[in-house]
Amino acid sequence: MFNCLKCITRKNNDVEPSCDSGVPGLAGVIKLIGQGGFGRVYSVTGGGGGALYAVKVAEPRNPRQLQRLGMEIQIHSFLRHDRIVRMLDWAETSHGQFYICLEYCEMGSLYSYVEQLKQEKRYMDSRKIRDIFGQLVEGCQYLHEQCIIHRDLKPQNILLTESLDVKITDFGLAIVSPGRRAVWESVWGSPGYVPPEVLVEPRYTPAADVWALGCVLFWMYAGFVAFPERNLKSRNYHRKVRRLYTIRKTTSKFDAVAVRELLLQLLEEQPEDRPSCDTILSHDFLRQGFLVDKEVHKHDRSVAKRYAFRRAPFYLDYWAELFGR
Repeated sequence: MFNCLKCITRKNNDVEPSCDSGVPGLAGVIKLIGQGGFGRVYSVTGGGGGALYAVKVAEPRNPRQLQRLGMEIQIHSFLRHDRIVRMLDWAETSHGQFYICLEYCEMGSLYSYVEQLKQEKRYMDSRKIRDIFGQLVEGCQYLHEQCIIHRDLKPQNILLTESLDVKITDFGLAIVSPGRRAVWESVWGSPGYVPPEVLVEPRYTPAADVWALGCVLFWMYAGFVAFPERNLKSRNYHRKVRRLYTIRKTTSKFDAVAVRELLLQLLEEQPEDRPSCDTILSHDFLRQGFLVDKEVHKHDRSVAKRYAFRRAPFYLDYWAELFGR
């Protein structure tokens, strides 16, 4: 067991060593670095060299949360890839608390990194966008090869190391899909990154992650979220398709041809029309040496802000009701 987890009582142990971390059952805590529905993540020191780890402390409150956490541990524990945050160890206490020790990423999430740039009146250039997005697709490709659908790819779940290497994290909503589709009892994922097809029927395919990749790429390139949906009530198929019409029309005005073509492919309404991760990696935008001119990027960001929030034509609502879409 890693040093930062040595003070934790395993479920079958009788003695619990004392800890002075300020967090019950956890030693060497430095600070809280994130929290979710029923868990918190701390940066923790461990080992003689003072190595840093991230430790997730989860307290499932009901059988459903316990089942989800068990699936997360089962999936995450066997993943081994440079683009996936490595799970190093885990422990469960007699009080039903779970401690999951993870690889530490110095720069935090992609979301916090971009927000910091915004505060400094800067934005990501095309080289960084290309490098980060390419690594993200590599991680997603590996997951799909393992028959895993992440279902919650978003900037907050994409971590960066000090050298800006990408690491995908948070497999709390991930599922194993050995077939072409995985049927789930309800829609899961962050509202702004959920694809339209699962709003009709919660059948998940790898194309759901490809849609999320398109949303992340748009966010990095345009500077704002393509589908700014705030809660579960906003998960409406008709509203999503109307918004998609506006986003695709806006994207078609971009001067950067490679970015425009890739976004239009990723943000297709029908999942079968979206490319696989293998196809994405061979796209012109991800070729080594491809860069978007700064003035072109600036123009495209201006276009996005100008057109992205215009309302779709009224007749789209009529067609949606007429044809049941």
